Amino acid sequence: MKELIKLGIIEEITNNTTLQKGEVVRRISAEKDLQACFMMYDESGDPVVANVIDMKNCGFAAEAGILKIGNNDKFYRFIKTFSNCPTSGKAKEILEEWPLYKKNRDMRKSMLNFMMMSYAPMQILDFKNTSNMKFLFIPIQQKFRIGSSEEKINWNKVRKDKFTEQIAGLKAGEHITYIAFIPANNSHSPLFYSVGTKPHETTHASLRSEVFIFEPTHGGHIKAVQTENGSLKYLVDAGSSYLGRGAATSLVKAEDVVKALKRIYPDLVFTALPGREAFGTGQSY
Repeated sequence: MKELIKLGIIEEITNNTTLQKGEVVRRISAEKDLQACFMMYDESGDPVVANVIDMKNCGFAAEAGILKIGNNDKFYRFIKTFSNCPTSGKAKEILEEWPLYKKNRDMRKSMLNFMMMSYAPMQILDFKNTSNMKFLFIPIQQKFRIGSSEEKINWNKVRKDKFTEQIAGLKAGEHITYIAFIPANNSHSPLFYSVGTKPHETTHASLRSEVFIFEPTHGGHIKAVQTENGSLKYLVDAGSSYLGRGAATSLVKAEDVVKALKRIYPDLVFTALPGREAFGTGQSY
């Protein structure tokens, strides 16, 4: 880390520093060394991040998360990102020359998005100069299950199964945020994606680096509530401010989402609500 600071690649920041969306940050504690893309602050003022990299164990850690900064932790940000660094082109060339990048044509856009969100260009060049490319290539292999992490995978099934588990795992009173592609007709299948309760913008950022990338049309909340007979039903809104009109979202939008959900989960009970009413108008996103 001292070498990165000396090279002008990274700088330590304090709790008083206001981060900007898209900055690459790194938190080092006694147990962990995590790097990720900053998206926003949560209601407690903690950084909400996407694409979390475990720099201590050299691996991919999570699609999204919250970096709580302890009193003894060190918190850093990279001075330049791919959006404002003159060496961005050279850093991209390193990925583009990687044999696994060339081999996996259908994943190239997602791999490039992942690198540009999760790392800084000068960091990639430093990996190259110090023979430490494993810190880029191993997380990519784990994220996209290629190379040494390769499996024969139906990626659409992975996406659907993951979302199904999130719905099934909800207890009464719990919710998830979702983003979705809701087709205009039944000739296409609806697509849903979630990373738990993270903001919709953070969820979309995570989706952009997935293999099963799609362009969402709706976003909102799904909340489990208990019925009089003890079973669960699910309240659904389309009240994302990022992908819609927030609290001003019409009931029709939520009804479109419910119709799509019923196509996938015909045995579950979904109720459409306007605005953000599936969770509450106090939601910050």
